[in-house]
Amino acid sequence: MYVKLEEMGFALQVFDESPERNKSESILLWNVLINGCCKVGNLEKAMELFEAMPERNIGSWNSFINGLMKNGDLNKAMQLFDEMKEKDVVSWTTIVNGVSQNGDHQKALSMFFKMLEVGLRPNDLTLVSALSACAKIGALEAGVRIHNYFVENGLRLNKATAAALVDMYAKCGNILSASKVFEVTKEKDIRTWSVMIWGWSFLPS
Repeated sequence: MYVKLEEMGFALQVFDESPERNKSESILLWNVLINGCCKVGNLEKAMELFEAMPERNIGSWNSFINGLMKNGDLNKAMQLFDEMKEKDVVSWTTIVNGVSQNGDHQKALSMFFKMLEVGLRPNDLTLVSALSACAKIGALEAGVRIHNYFVENGLRLNKATAAALVDMYAKCGNILSASKVFEVTKEKDIRTWSVMIWGWSFLPS
């Protein structure tokens, strides 16, 4: 309750007095507190809690890395990511999305393709984040590689991934490919239409 209200002082006081804090079953409670500290920008306390955890699971690492990313601490987030012995799709997605959100789009794409190299299948958020990074820096070649990944793996376009593909092609100047993706997309939302109309506006009359 206190964490949701961002009353971290009370939340930490209750936690400190809890006999459950040092039990392995309390991992979720630790994760919630770390996330809460990150949410209010108290990274020092979040790190203190993370290092004091009696046991960590992959969710602990993912949650803290996400919190660091949201507070702009890319170096520490990348350091923790590199220290992880086991990484899942959420770990990689957190890094790809977080790095891109913090403006290092080339690094985000590098991490995305490393994810593919280790054999993990990206989820929709990973794909959208990578395509958004392509759009931001005009990385058409990387965008085409991601589109090819869709085709080669039989991935079905949904509203989010279709809009991201159309956006990538349009902002990279390939209006023809953007139009082709738009035409075969069954689920179009207002963002897909808006991006496509924006792209068409650059065609010669």
